[in-house]
Amino acid sequence: MKKVLVTGATGFLGSHLAHKLKSLGHKVMATGRDIKKAQTLKESDIEFLPLDLSDANDVLELPLDVGWVFHCAALSSPWGRYKDFYSANVQATKNLCAHYEASDLGKFVYVSSPSIYTDFISQLNVSEASSLPKNNLNYYIETKKIAENIVDDFYLKGLPAITIRPQGIIGAGDVSIFPRILRSARKGVLPKIGSGCTHLDLTYVDNVVEALICAASSDPRFNGQKYNITNDEPVELYSTIDGLLAQLGIAFKWRSLSVARALAIASALESVYGWLPKNFEPPLTRYSVCTFAFDRTLDISRAKSDLGYAPKISIEQGLCHVLDHYKGILRG
Repeated sequence: MKKVLVTGATGFLGSHLAHKLKSLGHKVMATGRDIKKAQTLKESDIEFLPLDLSDANDVLELPLDVGWVFHCAALSSPWGRYKDFYSANVQATKNLCAHYEASDLGKFVYVSSPSIYTDFISQLNVSEASSLPKNNLNYYIETKKIAENIVDDFYLKGLPAITIRPQGIIGAGDVSIFPRILRSARKGVLPKIGSGCTHLDLTYVDNVVEALICAASSDPRFNGQKYNITNDEPVELYSTIDGLLAQLGIAFKWRSLSVARALAIASALESVYGWLPKNFEPPLTRYSVCTFAFDRTLDISRAKSDLGYAPKISIEQGLCHVLDHYKGILRG
């Protein structure tokens, strides 16, 4: 049993992790932005600390006598203001690393993102050693790169840090992937960009939780390393969406677009929306074009060998859980 801290515990991944750690007998403390969702944590006897991690003074209130810190908190969105991303992803990470740098911490596990690999080309079996593109398609990617560098710097100063990059997390509570697809499909049309045969990796949320615990428990010789995390079962994106929406009884049509046309539309929309006084998200961004048009699968052999990570829930099982979740919502 350990005393552990989970940041971003009112979010999708963080909440699953906090509840899992509690079920394993650990004393769990949590932070998060959603005060309403914090009630669910409290009901499970998880101590909730209503702190702003981007505020260095607030971070000083975090206990130092913890064994593991899981830094899941982030502003994850393809669109938004730079200052908001910098505050949530960069400043918060810097404050946490500084707070625990000189403590007797067992492991600082940082949740990064494979979105930093995103480029205007297909990529197969991308390894952690791959060069990162310099395009910075959005502020999320830009600030996650900066945050990774901060964690690396503090590792060199002695922080026992390890970084994971989980791709395409799916499951109940996801607010990013399937909800966006569902909202667009309900309007009757979804874009099919490029060849219409895009392969990518997804990861069921419970498998990411397993990877996080494996990382926290790993041998100190792996500190400072980065690890790709997926289900290791690439799917064909468009046929997967077809199947899911058909089982939910949602009728829609595909609208085929060339990559060049989709990028031109996305660039124009980003320019226009960037001038709007309110921070509305464009219906199509260059990042979403890259996601839908280009293959991206990741090599997770390093996570398997170093961390002992092995996905326990298959993509088929995970997608069934997703379907059951949304069928319940649609019935309600």
